[in-house]
Amino acid sequence: MTGAGHGWWRRNALALVAVVVLAGATAWTQTAQERSARDDYTPTRPVHAAPGETLEFAGATYTVVDVERLYPGGLPRGTAALRVTVDVAAAADGALPEMCTIRIEESAGSHGRREWLDAAYSPVDFLEVEGTRTSCSSGEDDDGRGAFRLAVPFVVPSDVDGTLTLRVETTEAIPHYAALELGPLP
Repeated sequence: MTGAGHGWWRRNALALVAVVVLAGATAWTQTAQERSARDDYTPTRPVHAAPGETLEFAGATYTVVDVERLYPGGLPRGTAALRVTVDVAAAADGALPEMCTIRIEESAGSHGRREWLDAAYSPVDFLEVEGTRTSCSSGEDDDGRGAFRLAVPFVVPSDVDGTLTLRVETTEAIPHYAALELGPLP
């Protein structure tokens, strides 16, 4: 009986090796396709600008003008408010973004990597800055020169101790996104 079982493994060794190789190749192909699909529709590749640098990205230029700490009414306990002001202009042979998602992210802090969406529509009492907007929405007029100024409010935990980066994600540039380094919480 032992010899018969041993013979079966020998007779089917090539088929068994083929099954193992094909199963591995199938799993790798499926994983690679899912990763590729995710990368095609998710902003995963930053285009960096150091503090004070202007970034040309997806047909527009982005220049951080100011990062200021705010003290608005209605701010929840344990949080901090800030506003990031950015000049956006069409680059040479470029165009203004039609739409964007704006986030702020913390890295290299004691809490790891964290991120927050803008707080333009939050219940916190942010005062609007005249002549600015809080989004890249194409429905809003630019200043007639192919430029506008963003003044975007954020509410973040007061324990932020890492480097803050402004993320501007436009559908035209995915999987890339603009990453404008801001420095520590002011």
